[in-house]
Amino acid sequence: MQRQNLENVAWLRQKRAEGALLTDYARSHLDPGVLEESFCEVPSDGTIPQEVLEQAVKNLWALPRAWREYLGWTRQSAAAHAGVPEQLYVELEEGFDKLTVQNKMKLASALGLQSTQLLIEDQP
Repeated sequence: MQRQNLENVAWLRQKRAEGALLTDYARSHLDPGVLEESFCEVPSDGTIPQEVLEQAVKNLWALPRAWREYLGWTRQSAAAHAGVPEQLYVELEEGFDKLTVQNKMKLASALGLQSTQLLIEDQP
């Protein structure tokens, strides 16, 4: 069973690198431990992983969406991390470009990101 889990983790990481999105069906049918291991963590040095930037550009996503996908979070889990209702999180994510820098910084903090990891487009 352990070998199968390692193969699932490798497969999920490969699919994520190819830009595949994990469906709700897949989330509900895979071992939670496999899902946990297949997703990445936020770099503590304040950098943005290449995969986050590539997904944002490729899919025309705002950075919060790219980060959410990178971390393997649903909108519901991102809202829980941010401590806001899911509908409010959806509005923040979809309207990210219209938020003030101060609100973007609050969202970054709520998601466990450093402000530089979410405000790249606002920097000179």
